[in-house]
Amino acid sequence: MIRHLTVEVICHWSVDPPAYRIFVDDDLMTERTFGWAGYQFYIRESLAVDVAAGMHNLRLENLGPNGKFTLRNMTVDGNPNQEIFLKYQDNLIDWNFACHQ
Repeated sequence: MIRHLTVEVICHWSVDPPAYRIFVDDDLMTERTFGWAGYQFYIRESLAVDVAAGMHNLRLENLGPNGKFTLRNMTVDGNPNQEIFLKYQDNLIDWNFACHQ
């Protein structure tokens, strides 16, 4: 079933713009360079994914040493996903989410 995910990507950086990849359940969804000032702008990623009911994972990978990424305001089919399922570690961010029937 097609699910619609949105998530806001924020990044604080200096010198060279950092790049990131977003995966959903190990499928690459997007790769971008964050070239805007993180204190003023964010990127709202809008993803259409074909996943079954159950638990899934959205993962952001920082592709270099520059920048500190954060995620906020994730929705699944228009419903907010709780930030208690958000985990930061080194250059990875994991956000688990549930899809219902």
